Amino acid sequence: MSVSTYSSLPRTVFRGMKDDSTVNLAMPVESLPIRLPLHMSFAPWGDYSKANYVNLAGLSLMYGADVVNPKSDFFTHQSQFIRSHYTAGGKNLFLRVKAPGAKQATFRLAIDYVADVIPQYVRNSDGSLKLDANGVKIDAGTTIPGFRWQWRWIEVTTAEDGTLEFGSASEREGKLVSSVDGGVSTLTPVLDGLARFDGSKGGNIGFRFMAPTLNSTDPADADLQESLGAYLYRLQVVERATVKSTAVVTRTLQGAGYLDFSFKKGTINLDTEQQYYGGKVIKPAYESNDPNSFTGYGPVEKFGFYDDNIQALLTKFAEREAEFTGQEIADVNLFNILTGVDVNGNPYHTVSIEGPTAGGLLFGELSNLYMLGGSDGDLSPTAYNTAVDELIGDLKNSVVPFKDIARQPYDSVWDSGFPLATKLKFVNFHTARPDVHVHVCTQDVGRKINTPAEDSSIAITLRSTFRSQQESAEFGTRPLRFFVGAQAGYLINDDYDGLVPFLEYVSILGARYMGAENGEMNSTYTFGRGEQTVVTRYRDHNVVTRDEEVRANDWNNGLNYTEYFDMSRLFYAGLQSIYEDQTSVFHAYLNVCIACNLTRIGHITWREMSGDSQLPDPVFLDMVRDKVIARTTGKYDGRVDITPTAYFTAQDDALGFPWHLDIAMAGDNIRTVENLAIIAQRRRDEVTA
Repeated sequence: MSVSTYSSLPRTVFRGMKDDSTVNLAMPVESLPIRLPLHMSFAPWGDYSKANYVNLAGLSLMYGADVVNPKSDFFTHQSQFIRSHYTAGGKNLFLRVKAPGAKQATFRLAIDYVADVIPQYVRNSDGSLKLDANGVKIDAGTTIPGFRWQWRWIEVTTAEDGTLEFGSASEREGKLVSSVDGGVSTLTPVLDGLARFDGSKGGNIGFRFMAPTLNSTDPADADLQESLGAYLYRLQVVERATVKSTAVVTRTLQGAGYLDFSFKKGTINLDTEQQYYGGKVIKPAYESNDPNSFTGYGPVEKFGFYDDNIQALLTKFAEREAEFTGQEIADVNLFNILTGVDVNGNPYHTVSIEGPTAGGLLFGELSNLYMLGGSDGDLSPTAYNTAVDELIGDLKNSVVPFKDIARQPYDSVWDSGFPLATKLKFVNFHTARPDVHVHVCTQDVGRKINTPAEDSSIAITLRSTFRSQQESAEFGTRPLRFFVGAQAGYLINDDYDGLVPFLEYVSILGARYMGAENGEMNSTYTFGRGEQTVVTRYRDHNVVTRDEEVRANDWNNGLNYTEYFDMSRLFYAGLQSIYEDQTSVFHAYLNVCIACNLTRIGHITWREMSGDSQLPDPVFLDMVRDKVIARTTGKYDGRVDITPTAYFTAQDDALGFPWHLDIAMAGDNIRTVENLAIIAQRRRDEVTA
């Protein structure tokens, strides 16, 4: 019986435990570079469906170092921009572009079996084979009915409609013939595998299948197998750099050199809750599906176990063996279908498995079975241009979430020398995203270097398309998030010998100044003034001295170009956006970069504050403002003054769910015109001048 709370009974009343040690943690401020380009290129490996935020090491790990290797077939004109961006200290969002004809490697493990008579051999009392003085098994001179089979390693087949028969193939006629009645064998699929991604790299991923016994170097656990009612097989994943390279074991996420698995669904060790069914454990052993613990892609996208086929085969083989031995079958899954020996290492009586000398497979620690049929596809420059053209032609319906600011927080896209038709499609990024700065060049690197007149002509075509856009219908703001760069040349003392647009140098300047991961401009690498934009990177370029009238036309058309700084060096006298009003702060290139970043910050603030129904209005508005201040203070190298204002309009109050956020950006326009006068004076007059 409980004692009343108000009783004076001498006692301690335990009130439980209260935790006052916890701290309400504020959401960490996301730190991304101001200049975070989206780069798109071919790659040996990796996902097509999204761009990943990577440094150079991450690019090599996830996509392959050949992306930025000029001697590689995967190197594209965009690769040069990527390489120079990394060299300048920047990071990017990298998107792998699908090459036409690229194909995933596959494998199918199938068993080709036929009913036949099986020769018998003399055995010892423990069931092992008796050997003669030469170590050869001794023929008993008898045969019994059983099964003869070979394991096959083949590509996953394709149906008549062109679809991949992954995990869905039917049994087919095999290659073996019975010595009893001339019957033809049956080829039965057991396991399909599909490489994680397209590419010939899949053909360098291999597997070692083993069936450990008590005699193995790392022996089987017979008691565990008995409790599970399933034979435990062993899998090692290996990878080789080239077809001539030595295979290296790929360790599991837990650091193990191999994985034990069964063919039996629902195989679980009840003492440890560990699962063993291959369809459940193999892929997770090599790739985490938790984005917070993701350490890289595994070797295989998926495995397809033919469970019905496996159980039918095991039943057929195990029952025939039990029929001969007279031993009761505890579970057909304890039958070792892979190598035809029991857990003690003794061969079954009714089984004959034919190895490589007869056309079958050999399983074991030294037998590497590599995936088949992977292809990189067409990696030609034409194929690359076409692939990108198709990719960016319809951003709305693309499998890549180009429009998702949260998932794909790129701030800029870069034309590294695409054909004109593709350059014009870069306008789609402007339409799809309010925070993306579009950079295009006049040069098509697949053609001969432009003449200055051709640069000017292409600039007019680009201007016509880009200036047809709009930044704001509400405010009537004309387009400003475009940068058009002229001129091209060849790199000095570099192993890349392709034509490079000067736009590459603008990207380098941006990476140095705005590419730091802390999200702040680095004043050490500030640029804008002519002396900060001197170009010494290119040779055999198309820069010529031009009349002021020609330069004026180009400038008014929104074109950025270099001219001579001295006898040999070039420079940008100013970097402008395509904005038509040359008196505006938005005419300055770097101010547009900042405006794009502020747009991203505004979206982040919305994500943090949306859904609130608790805070009083003044507190809510203060929090919105403070979040913007926290993300902008000290960020822009003193170039602009940021003043955020959060407020409710009368309509906002009436509706109850909207609010307004205005982020004022006070800055200066670029200074590009010097009014020069030379004044002659007499020396005696200069003191009064």
